[in-house]
Amino acid sequence: MQEVATGLWHWQAPHPEWDASVWPQVVSSYAVDDGERLLLFDPIAPPDEIVARADGRELVVVLTSPWHERDTRALVEKLNPPVFVTDPGEGSPDVEWLLSGEAGEPHLYSAGGGLPPGVEAAFPGREPNDVVLVQLQARSVDKPA
Repeated sequence: MQEVATGLWHWQAPHPEWDASVWPQVVSSYAVDDGERLLLFDPIAPPDEIVARADGRELVVVLTSPWHERDTRALVEKLNPPVFVTDPGEGSPDVEWLLSGEAGEPHLYSAGGGLPPGVEAAFPGREPNDVVLVQLQARSVDKPA
């Protein structure tokens, strides 16, 4: 895990379902702490230090595409954050557990809106149900003692 700017972290972990001969198995996740909220983007194997930052903050998970659910279900079962995700489309198994009401609090969004304050989905990505996040406004926060 690396803090790339104050309140912004990046980490990588192997995706357990990917064939390394087709895609690189190591994928990235990000966290932003604005002092009030901790936003996790496409979380996979979040480090304990990141999960500990959720204490005293509103925890929010943002998926840039439904197939990036990775370890989101485990986070929902443990900490119950709301999950912001694009509509996976009819018949997709991605985030089915979330959208069926089995667990969690889903919030559907699309390019142009529906995300937590300070996060903007500006335009569609490569696939119809993924987006490119281009703006994230976060206040500087002091590092915990």
